[in-house]
Amino acid sequence: FRVSKAEMHIIEMVPRPLSSILLLGRSGTGKTTVLVFRLFSAWLARYQHSHEHLQAVFVTASATLKEQVSRTFRKLQAAAMTDADDAAAVAAATTRDPDTLVNLSPATFPLFTTTRQWLMLLDASVAEPFFVRGPDGRLAGGGGGADDSEIQDWDGIGLEVDLQGWTDDEGDEYEDEDEQAEDDDDDMDWEAQADAAEADETAAAADGEQQEVVTAAGAAANRQQQKQRIGRRKKRHGDDDDADNQQQQGTGKHWPSREVTYAGAGGWRG
Repeated sequence: FRVSKAEMHIIEMVPRPLSSILLLGRSGTGKTTVLVFRLFSAWLARYQHSHEHLQAVFVTASATLKEQVSRTFRKLQAAAMTDADDAAAVAAATTRDPDTLVNLSPATFPLFTTTRQWLMLLDASVAEPFFVRGPDGRLAGGGGGADDSEIQDWDGIGLEVDLQGWTDDEGDEYEDEDEQAEDDDDDMDWEAQADAAEADETAAAADGEQQEVVTAAGAAANRQQQKQRIGRRKKRHGDDDDADNQQQQGTGKHWPSREVTYAGAGGWRG
C-alpha cells in the first residue's frame, strides 16, 4: 500500500506544542488511511523501544469500518512483531471484543470499537452500571427483556458487512490498480491543463493582433471621415461664395467682401 506525500506529512506530523489534530476531508480522501498508519507508527515506536503496546482506542460509528480498520492494523502489527510469544498474546487478546475495560490485557491495545460498544464498555467498567447486566458483566437485557443481540439498531449503523473478498490480497491488488489509474488521471489532468494554458496564450496573442488591426482600421476610417467632412464644409462655403457673386452681378449692388483678420509674425493683418 502506498501513501501520498501529503498523507505521509500528516502521518509523521508532531504538533509543537503537543495537541490534537483535526483532520477534515470529504469521503474517499484518505482520512482513515492516515489515521491507521499514524496509529501504527505510534504503536511501532513504543513496541520497538520497550516491547509495550500503545494504550490507544480507535472509535468509529460504523461496525463495518471498525472491523476493516482493525483487520488492517492487525496485519501490520503481525508483520512487525518478531517475538512469537508477543504475537500469540495479541492473537489471544483480540479473538473477541471485550465486555469491560477492567483488568483488560495490555495486548488488547490498540483497541478498536464502535461508539455503541465504547459506551457499553464504559458502562460495564463503573461500579454501578446504568444498563442491567448479568454476573459475568454482559448485558442482561435491552430494557424490554431482549438480550443484547436483539437490541434494535434503527439506522443499521451497527450492522457489520462482510467485505472479506475486498480486503485480502486480491483487494490490495484492486487498490493498486485504482491508485495507478488515479496517478494516470492526474498526469492527464496536468497535461490537459498545460495544453489549455498554451491554447489560452495563443488565443490571447491572436486577439491582441486582431485588436491592433481593428485599431489601425478604425483610425484610418476616422481620418477618412474627417477628410470627407472637411471637403463637404469647403464645398458648402464655396457654393455660398458663388451664390453671393451671382447675386451681386445680377443686382448691380456691391456686397462687402468677407474679411479675415489674423495675427501673424508681422502684426495684425486685414
